[in-house]
Amino acid sequence: MVCLHCRRRRAPGRRRLCMSCYRNPSIRNKYPRRGQWGTIDPFGTEPTGQRSKNPKLTAAAVLEIRRRAGSGELQIKLAREFKVSRSTICKAIKGSTWNKIAGEQTCRR
Repeated sequence: MVCLHCRRRRAPGRRRLCMSCYRNPSIRNKYPRRGQWGTIDPFGTEPTGQRSKNPKLTAAAVLEIRRRAGSGELQIKLAREFKVSRSTICKAIKGSTWNKIAGEQTCRR
């Protein structure tokens, strides 16, 4: 069996990870033993946007950002004003986060 993480080395016996990856706890915890997949999120996907525990933007702010970005305002200026990173602004505009609210979803730098 090939290692699930590095996909280069052979995993010994019935193991899912090679020994190099198994020794690293941060890698080992991403790939739990068989039967544990239902209780642990193996790929670290966390809720984003409105489903996040601590959202950096509000729905009203996202609508304002989308409106202003649609009119041609630069994302870096919006990011400074709302005190978030430019990538957060771009994700909010594109809809990869905050995808449940209506508004123009295009990403311009």
